[in-house]
This record gives sequence, structure tokens and C-alpha cells, in this order.
Amino acid sequence: MSEDVYDDLLANNSTNASFKEEVTKCVTINNNENNFGFVRVRGVSLKESVFNVESNFESIKKHILKAINENIDLLVFPELSLTSYTCGDLFFKNSLLDACNSKIKELAEIGKNSNLIYIVGSPFTYNQKIYNCAIVYQKGKILGIVPKTYLPNYNEFYEMRQFTEAPKSNFILELDNHQIPFGNKLIFSDINRPAFKFGTEICEDLWSPTSPSIKHALQGATLLINLSASNEVIGKDEYRKALVKVTSKKLISSYVYISSTNESTSDLVYSGASFISEYGDILKRSTLYKEDEITADIDLEKLVSIRQKDTTFRIQLDSSYITIPFSSKNEFKKPMIFLSQTPFLPSSKKDQEKWCDKAIQIQAHGLAKRLQSINVSKVVLGLSGGLDSTLALLVAIEAMKIIEKTPKEIYAFSMPCFGTGKRTRSNSELLAEKLGVSFEEILLEKSVKSHLDDLKHDYVTADVTFENAQARERTQFLFDKANQLNAIVIGTGDLSELALGYCTYNGDHMSNYSVNCSIPKTLVKAIVKRYGETHKDVQDVLEDILDTPISPELLPVENGAQNTEDIVGPYELHDFFLYHFMCNDYSFKKIALLAFETFKNKYLPTTIIKWLKIFIRCFMTQQFKRQAVPDGPKVTPISLSPRGDYRAPSDASFNYIYKELDEILKIYSNAN
Repeated sequence: MSEDVYDDLLANNSTNASFKEEVTKCVTINNNENNFGFVRVRGVSLKESVFNVESNFESIKKHILKAINENIDLLVFPELSLTSYTCGDLFFKNSLLDACNSKIKELAEIGKNSNLIYIVGSPFTYNQKIYNCAIVYQKGKILGIVPKTYLPNYNEFYEMRQFTEAPKSNFILELDNHQIPFGNKLIFSDINRPAFKFGTEICEDLWSPTSPSIKHALQGATLLINLSASNEVIGKDEYRKALVKVTSKKLISSYVYISSTNESTSDLVYSGASFISEYGDILKRSTLYKEDEITADIDLEKLVSIRQKDTTFRIQLDSSYITIPFSSKNEFKKPMIFLSQTPFLPSSKKDQEKWCDKAIQIQAHGLAKRLQSINVSKVVLGLSGGLDSTLALLVAIEAMKIIEKTPKEIYAFSMPCFGTGKRTRSNSELLAEKLGVSFEEILLEKSVKSHLDDLKHDYVTADVTFENAQARERTQFLFDKANQLNAIVIGTGDLSELALGYCTYNGDHMSNYSVNCSIPKTLVKAIVKRYGETHKDVQDVLEDILDTPISPELLPVENGAQNTEDIVGPYELHDFFLYHFMCNDYSFKKIALLAFETFKNKYLPTTIIKWLKIFIRCFMTQQFKRQAVPDGPKVTPISLSPRGDYRAPSDASFNYIYKELDEILKIYSNAN
């Protein structure tokens, strides 16, 4: 390890020369394949044997060897796992403490030839006091010992009877001629992966108002580890789960909470409730009342990205902390994560229904406020019979309810031209009739042909001029009609189209208020479906619209169906790409890797790369359109408005990314 790296990691640490020599022995730099920011963490809700150190040691050893074999990065055991938590006054017995002292040393030997970091709970005696500790191991060494900060001494707990709380300051203790940091202000930091930093606390520490995890996070720890022995009473499981979720969300971290089972039931029952959470989401939880392993890949890159953008999260370096460097094996692993194919929608149907109801209400209130502010009650929109214009019309219906106006104040225009199909033409009229809005069909062929004549176009060449002339003619009509009616034009384009630039500049790209600008195509479908389920009078026509292939209908009917997803790719893929690019700031090669796993039963990796390259090209080259988008409400976590979430140049380079995608495809294929 180079001196500059070492000095940077240990800045402000009160350490001596012997300690520096010890940690230097523990660290070697690896430069293997990138792991895309993932750390594989496992927790074991150990089925302990009360007061039987030898038995618990063998159980712990078994899980350590298994974790090494399965390429785990970090392994966590429960509080006092070497003895069990419920030994009571048996903690004072020298036979127990001597056995612990012996096994603490033996535990180091188990992993001496691996990169696995493992954390074991054990009593530890020092200066004639007993501490409840988390002992951190790697490569045959004890990296550090973390004593419990807050000892509960109320209700059923009486830890102060046996244990001493953590000292106010860290110090370096000597164990078998090794210098080991001891204290509750230790951060363990991977020199190969700067984002891999963890801090440790024990059980009650989480429940206290000023838990050590807060300071750990503000020291840069992305992983917060809790060794616990938490008893079960009615209602506690829900509170404990909420506490873990909120802590990981508030501290923009992963929180790993691992508890014991099979403790003494003299007065309490211990369920082994364990969780691995990441930024407010529970990735894994244990099965209660049995020994269980839970394993998850923590996305540290995502956590760092969120912290970088969150202006209220600020690292506050504390000179009383000791940073302990270690090195892990930074190699490629297929991610063991299970992402949603529809990240803009929650997994359960009940939650999806709630989201859809909330989404359309946000849209409707945004539009209602705009109408009230400008003292206008009429709106104009183009109603094609497709998904986006349908949702815009439904939003307008709900907005009229808010401002207490009738649907007749909504002027919906069907504007068929060369490529309009009978199905969409019929559905637009039927929907308008059922909703009771003002409807009119405007035949655009004559005006479009006149414009094409001015351009000396032959009507036969189905080029971009032919398509855009129709889109712009429709937009011109809507704006002029809005002037005539003292109304505003409602934009119908959605977030997915805006991301791809799949709209005509100063055509359907433009409006007075764009109600769908933050709604991706996958969510558009869900909202329309949900509206039909709650409004039976329009459900049949909405279902048929949902069943209609997505198309701009700009090419002559005799040329065959113009299916958008055949041209730009499946919207479910594009929405997946967009979500992880914008919300998590992932590199495109990481997005590709995640898509391979998420859609492995639906799309080949080569197919995903094909559509991802199209997404990249479209997204990067169409920024100029997003620089000039109209107002519209942010509904989902993403807005591409330059006044909102995304400010970017219109001429960013992107061709080099294609090579990276080809490389990750090769790496992934070789891993299979």
C-alpha cells in the first residue's frame, strides 16, 4: 500500500507506529474487474446454544467457511453470538470469559486465507471490565473491536449489571502482540472500493435518540451494521422494521440488522428478526424463529450518488474517529439483486392502485391551478385515440371537477390524416362521447397537402418532412383554436417520449401545459387501466385503447402498421433505462448488466444492448427539445425539464459508450 493512500485513509487518527505496521500487513491492493459498486452482504440469525461457547464457535465457523466458498464480502453474526445473549450472571464466570478469549483468537484463523470480512458478537474483558462487543475480522487479523454504546437497563433489560458501556474515546489495545483499535468510533474503509465503508453498533444503539450510526454515516460510512439480540413482543416487529427502514433512508445508507434466535426463554422469546435494508427498502428479511441466512447485494454506488446530490447530507469528519483500512477482492460478480421490470410502479396491485390514483390527482391539480391562475376555464387537446391523449383527456376531466366546470369546457379534436386508422379514430369519438366533452373531427389532409405543395413534396416519399408536416399542422390548429375559444392547449406527450425525443419539435412537443411530462409510458398504461376499473362507464373503450399498438399514425395506411416499439424498442426497457440513469445515476454499462438480469427470461442480452444503444443515441441527441419544454407537473421521481431535475448540454459525446456496452456484454457472456 502506498504511503499517500495510507496517510489519506488514516488522516487525523490517533494511532501509534505499531498500529500502522499492523494495518499495513492487512492491506494489499487488488485491481480486478469492477464490481459495479455492489457489496455482497450476509447476515446469520444464528440458532445459539446458551452458555455453550464451543458449540456456538462451531456454528459460526461453519457459516464463515460457507461464506468464503460463496464469495460473500461481509458476514454478520448477532449480538453476543459466541455465548448467546441470555447468559445473565453467567457472564461473570471465568470459565465463560476464558473460553471466549480463546475462541476470539481462533476465529481469526478461520478466514486468514480469504478476503471475507466477518463480524462476531462476544463479551470482551479489558481492564477488569466486561464489554459487549462486535469483533471485526479479516485475513487472520482482528481489524477492530467495537463495544456497545448504550446499555439498556429498563423493563426486561439489565445489561448494566454485567457490562460496561463503551469508553468515551477510542484507544489501541494490545492482544497477543497485535495492536487493535478499540472503541465505538471506528470506520472500516476498503482501499479498493472507496464507497465500501462501514461502521458498527449493537442492538440498543439503534433505538437510542443519538445512535452511533448517525455519526458513522456522517463520517462517510455507507454500510451500517447492527449486531442484535431482540426479543419479540406483540407490535415490536413492525416498529423494529420501520426503525431499520427509516434509519437507512434518513442516513442514505444500507442498514444490516442481524438478531439471534434460540435464546433462553426463561422470561423472553427471541425470534431472530433480521433485515438487510438499502435507502428505505427492505432487500431481505429473515424467517422468524429459526436459524436463517439472508444475503443481498448492496448498491453502494447508488448510495454515494444520492449523497452527492442531497445538499443536506454533509460529511462531518470527527478527529476522534479511527479509520481502519482493509482490502477486499474487487472483482466482477453477476449481481444477486432482483429489480422490478417496472421501476415506476410498486410491486403490489394495491400499491399500484394508490399510485395511479395519486398520480392523476397531482396532474389534475396542476392543471386546475394553472387554469385558475390565468382565469381560463376551457382547454383544447388533440384526441388521437391513443394512450397519451387519452390520459390527458382524463386529467382534464378531473381538473374540471376541481374547478367546478362541466366536461363541455374540454374541446377534444380528432385530426385524422394519411395514417390514421379506423380503430383509433373510432375510439377517440366514442371516449369523448362517453365523457361528455365537446368533440369535433377535423380532416387535415387538405391543409397538409397544401403545405407539402409549398415544399414541393410528392406526398409519396414517407420521410421525416412528410411525418412532421402532419404533427405541426395539428399543433398549429390546436393553438389557433385555443386562441379562438380563449382556452389553453393541453400537451399529451409523456416522459418516455420526451426522453427519446420521439416528438416533433414545435409540433406535439409544444403546448401551454404538458400534463403527462413526468409520466412514463408504463405508468400511463397503469393509470388508464386503473381509471377504467373505477369508472365502469368508460372501461370498455379504455381497455380497447390499451390493447391498441402504440403508433404515431403518420405514415399512409397502405404502407402497413407503424408500430412505435418496432422502431425505438420496447417502452418497458426504455423506462427501465431511464429510471436507473436518472434516479441512480448509473453508468450505461451498469444499466445493461442490471437489465440482463432483470429481463433474462424475456430478452436476450444482445437485444437489450441493441435497444440500449438506441436509447443512448436518442437521449443524448434530443436534449435540445427538452431545453424548450412547456410547463408541466412533476409526478414521478423524474422530470426532464431544464427548470427541474435535468440540466445538460445538447451536444454531449456518447459514441464511446457503445464500446463499453460491447465489453460488458462480453464479460457477462463469459460469466455464464
